[in-house]
Amino acid sequence: MTDQEHPLEPFKRAMTATMRALSGNDELDVSFGQGAPTSSGNHVRVPLPVVGCASHEVDAVRGVGDEFALKMRYHDAALHRRRSPRSGAAQEMFQWIEDARIASLGSLRMHGVAQNLDASLESQCQEAAFDTITTETEAPLSVAVGLMVRQKLTGRELPPSAENVLRYWRDYIEERAGGDIESLRECVEDQQSFANVCREILADLGFAHEMDEPAELDENDQDAETVDESATSDAELSPEDVVLDEEVAPFRFDFCVRRTRTVCKLSGRLLRLLLANTFRSAHSSTGEHHRVDVVPGVGILHQCAGTTKLDVVRMSADS
Repeated sequence: MTDQEHPLEPFKRAMTATMRALSGNDELDVSFGQGAPTSSGNHVRVPLPVVGCASHEVDAVRGVGDEFALKMRYHDAALHRRRSPRSGAAQEMFQWIEDARIASLGSLRMHGVAQNLDASLESQCQEAAFDTITTETEAPLSVAVGLMVRQKLTGRELPPSAENVLRYWRDYIEERAGGDIESLRECVEDQQSFANVCREILADLGFAHEMDEPAELDENDQDAETVDESATSDAELSPEDVVLDEEVAPFRFDFCVRRTRTVCKLSGRLLRLLLANTFRSAHSSTGEHHRVDVVPGVGILHQCAGTTKLDVVRMSADS
């Protein structure tokens, strides 16, 4: 380092060289600056550590660069978009599992990269306050699945904040998707095959209904119809008629509002909108606030004026 050189210049040169080597792109343009790291085309901007910071903070910054470089080399963005769910927890889970694949490709080949990626993961989890989670309801299942895949593929213990997410879901995930997660080892270098197994894992955990965009509801759709049931007896509408099924989706919902029965086979956003609109129409005269939630395996929870009731008449898996 020259007398006029900034103390971080050697770090920047070393990190740039490492990222180019990991990405397999000698022309990769790397810059450094404050704020969130970004990537666009052949350019990557990564953060800089503070002069005099702890070694694990330096490793975390290196890990951010390693992640970008590995993703450039081993990740096909177009393929990922084709195979990924479009939104929600399923999309997040799919992304975390793919990130685990990429991390494993670097961790298994270079110990230094594995250490950097662990430090970056711990920093990411702390920023998300995962280290403060104290109950299962605070721990996101989508993240936990990705963390378990990462642990299985790399053979490395998770950093503390990441482990604090997975510990609430480990047995649940293992019981339902353990076999498919183990099979990921066989295709970690084949993103297409890996994505196919990833979708199987989502299905194992009850997210099959989120893996395809629902078709737009047509007025003449045979899966949704409303018929007059004025002859239906009150006994037919009693809570005892509710039939629950442990399968998550797709469901056939058969529910009644003011002697009008609506039968539909939908999922996700369209189902929620249909139910919300139905209840809003049925109860609009009261002027009260209503909230409708579709709870897989439980029913449709209708919240009104501080009370919650089950408004579903029948709910069962429709083959």
